[in-house]
Amino acid sequence: GISIPEMQFEMDVLINLSGEPIMEKPLTEERKIHVLESRTASTFAFVKFINSVKTKPKIFPPNKI
Repeated sequence: GISIPEMQFEMDVLINLSGEPIMEKPLTEERKIHVLESRTASTFAFVKFINSVKTKPKIFPPNKI
């Protein structure tokens, strides 16, 4: 699975830029599923990370990229 390393500092914003890129190859039905799964997995990893730190980021914008 995807994991995010421990951090020893506070943050104001956490931006999720991970996940399968969509512009590199044709967007077939199979690739659409892979892109969705990769972005869902990374979002769950970020949520798990946020829940594990004492000081939560003030902003966690949705992944729109």
